[in-house]
Amino acid sequence: MTKTRDKRAVGATASTAPPRRPTARVALALAFVCLSAFVFDPFGMDRWVFSKELVFVTGALLALCTPASGRLPRWWYWWLVGATGVLLIATLSSGAPLAQLLGRWPRYEGVISLGLYALAVAVGARLLGGSRSAVQTQRSGQRFLTLFAAALALTAFISVLESFGLRPISSDLLRPGSLLGNASDLGIMGVIGLGLFLPAFADAMAAAPRLHRITPLIGLLSAIVVVVTSASRGAMLGGAAVIVTLIGVGVFRRERTARWWAAVGAAAVAGLVLLLVSPFTLSRLAGSSEKSAGSAANRLELWSTTTSLIGGHPVAGVGANGYADAITAFLGDSWFATIGIGGWIESPHSVILQIATAGGLLGMLAVLAFAALAARHLRRQGVGGPFGIAGLLALLGAGVALCVHFTSPGTMIPLCLIAGATLSAPPAEEHRQRWTRIITVSLLGLWVVLLAMSVAADHRLSDGMAALSDGETAIAEREFRAASVLRFWDADLPLMVSESLAATAEHAGTAQAVPTAASWALEATTRLPASARALKAEAVIAQFSGRLQYGITALERAAELAPTDPQIFHRLGGLQFLNGAPQAALVSLERASALAPNDPDVRATLEYVRSSNAN
Repeated sequence: MTKTRDKRAVGATASTAPPRRPTARVALALAFVCLSAFVFDPFGMDRWVFSKELVFVTGALLALCTPASGRLPRWWYWWLVGATGVLLIATLSSGAPLAQLLGRWPRYEGVISLGLYALAVAVGARLLGGSRSAVQTQRSGQRFLTLFAAALALTAFISVLESFGLRPISSDLLRPGSLLGNASDLGIMGVIGLGLFLPAFADAMAAAPRLHRITPLIGLLSAIVVVVTSASRGAMLGGAAVIVTLIGVGVFRRERTARWWAAVGAAAVAGLVLLLVSPFTLSRLAGSSEKSAGSAANRLELWSTTTSLIGGHPVAGVGANGYADAITAFLGDSWFATIGIGGWIESPHSVILQIATAGGLLGMLAVLAFAALAARHLRRQGVGGPFGIAGLLALLGAGVALCVHFTSPGTMIPLCLIAGATLSAPPAEEHRQRWTRIITVSLLGLWVVLLAMSVAADHRLSDGMAALSDGETAIAEREFRAASVLRFWDADLPLMVSESLAATAEHAGTAQAVPTAASWALEATTRLPASARALKAEAVIAQFSGRLQYGITALERAAELAPTDPQIFHRLGGLQFLNGAPQAALVSLERASALAPNDPDVRATLEYVRSSNAN
């Protein structure tokens, strides 16, 4: 029993090891890739995506300059080629192929982010992979867990402050999400920490020296605090899955050490106690608050609507990033009345439905193929990397939580790193040609430059929005143009600009305040022809430019794409009335009123048109 326990302990001795790697270089690469998920940009429009990805790809570039600790099996690369083919088939037949393939706001999960997730798997194998008994693998694992525990502790501290209403990171959200920016992402990060640190703490309590218990203890307590303060029901479910599965593992391997069971039980009790003293989290979990109950009802309606979308595109789905534009045709008449006029949704809030909508049957088959290949690999080769069962628990718990949430760089980067380490094998001799290394380094360097430009564009976009709100339209235009040059590939940038310019034109009562507004709107509709949002912005700018028929045509096209959006029919009725078609206006406004019966603006416009027709 002692011999078995020593192998699981943190300080186990290796019988074999790969060639010694430069310690400082490895530590720096690990710091970049591990901490990238917790990085954010306080000065950009999108604080939670490009900054994380920039730091991670920089770490990947550093990792390439160190000898490999492990490698991925060959089947992984063949699967990746097949999955990329499915992505291309699904996306190239979508409404905006190039925009969707590259990635769309807010998470850009096309080539920009999905490529990064694949890179994270490879980096996980290279930095953290190999045989668990290898000294270098254990050292890298210890460094990673130490860094992760420290970052998780800071995240927990900020999340506690936010739970008391403080906002150390500026936000107007009720549940801000600490360093992750989203409460559900925050909870999933806590589940990852729970999966990594609970088995490590239990094993350390049973066998390791007292000093080796500090990192698992800090990580475990921080993970519990993060899960509870996130108030995420999906995270609670994922955390419960981790604890129940670990208990099952203990029963299966006939764990008899009292300290091991005490550690697992204490973690469960600590989480329960913290939950009981957190009334907001408890009310969300129980569904006793009106907002949480409404959120659950909306989620069920969203999932039902998403199944209709999948039924309309069963084979290849609507492509990556196509959900936001495609779902509007399937939303029910009561959707906007419930969530609010002008609202929009860009994810089904379920990773399973997310895959099915993006890739259809082909996408689901690709995922099932990966699961089968991974299971066969683990059965034959065993678990690679330094985490052992903890890595599998982290993947399981986060996977359960993602069933009721969407993916994002903040959670997918650590999950892909863990997956790469878990599926890895000991490294083979590297016979890479010099030109191959040069090409790889050049591509990663280009990726870093592209992401740095994207971060800079975010700053220029944010400055432009601030200038526009202050009435400095010339400065705003200059900043917007600079942002569009820096992020030339992003089709959503002109959409965001045109929506802001439309709001400015409506507030001023004229589009002449921003002479370039029409060109921004045209660029948005050209690059995103299936976007009802882009057409609505174009119609507003056309209205206040005096081009009423142009605005009517845009709104009629928008109504085909989003037939239950009351905002479209409200404005369409107004333009038709101004353009001398009062009967058509009455039909459009009655449709708007049926879709938003409690909206005072819609009701006032309808009554005015009715009275005008009566006279």
